Amino acid sequence: MLSLHDRVVIRPARMPEGFVCFYLKDGRMIAADCVNSIPEFNAAKRLVTEMTIADPAAKV
Repeated sequence: MLSLHDRVVIRPARMPEGFVCFYLKDGRMIAADCVNSIPEFNAAKRLVTEMTIADPAAKV
């Protein structure tokens, strides 16, 4: 499998059974997996489209 990312950041979702994996390349968000987390999916869709620079250490 071809890996385009160089870092994965996993965060809990608002729902107890959900989580989000953000995939970064050179500090920019290039993809996200959102499990049981519709609000995070909607936000991640925008962030990935804009290739937002992410701070993995930021508090959520």
